[in-house]
Amino acid sequence: MIANTNLRTIPDLLETRYASSPEATAFFILDQEKHWQGISWKQFKQNVSFITAFLVTAGIKKGDCVGILAPTSLHWEYAQMGALAASAIVAGIDHNSPPDQLSHIFSTLNLSVLFVQDHTTLAKIPAEYREKIKWVILFEGNPQHPHENSISEIFLTTKILFPENSINYIKPEPEDAAIMVFTSGTTDFQKAIIFTHEQVLTAINAILGAFDDTLNEVLKLIDK
Repeated sequence: MIANTNLRTIPDLLETRYASSPEATAFFILDQEKHWQGISWKQFKQNVSFITAFLVTAGIKKGDCVGILAPTSLHWEYAQMGALAASAIVAGIDHNSPPDQLSHIFSTLNLSVLFVQDHTTLAKIPAEYREKIKWVILFEGNPQHPHENSISEIFLTTKILFPENSINYIKPEPEDAAIMVFTSGTTDFQKAIIFTHEQVLTAINAILGAFDDTLNEVLKLIDK
C-alpha cells in the first residue's frame, strides 16, 4: 500500500519511484529489429518532463483537457503522465470506438491537445471537431499542418530548449480532476466520468491492499 503521506497526486508516485532506483528498468519495448529494449525510470521521467514542458509552453493550464486516441503504448504513458504533471485532465479515448461513438465523445470534449497514433486514426474524428483542437501530437508519422507536431520531435526540441526541471508550472493538487474515462456505451452513448488525483490514489491503495492479501495467501500455500 501507499504509506508515504507525501504522495498526494499521481505525478508524486512517479517522482518517488524514480528517486528510489532511477537506473532500474521501468519498461521493455520492442525496437525496430524486434529486440527487447529496456527503458529506465530515469529515461521515462525525463521524457515525461519534456512532454510537460511542451504542454506548459503551449499554454496548457490547470483543468484543460488533453485527449489520447491511440493503442496502449509507452508513448501513451509519456503523454498521460506529462499531461497530469501539467495539471491537465487526461481523457483516454478508445481508438476502436465506432464512428458514431467517436463523434459523440468529441462533441462533449473541449480538447486543448490531442495525442493520436497517426493520421489514419486522426481521420476518424469528424472534421468539425478535429479543426477545433489547438495542438495535435502524432505518435507515428510526420506533421502535415502548422498545429501538428510529432512526439519524437517534441523529445528532441524540448530537450535542447528546456533542460529537465527548468520549467516552472502549477503542480496538481489532490482534489484536482485527473482522469476522464468513458463508460462502455453498450446500451447508450458513452458517458464521461472524472476522477480526481485523490480518488485514483485511493483506488491504487485498494488494489495494492487486495494484492497484498492475495500474495500472502499464496505464500502460505507454498510454505505448506
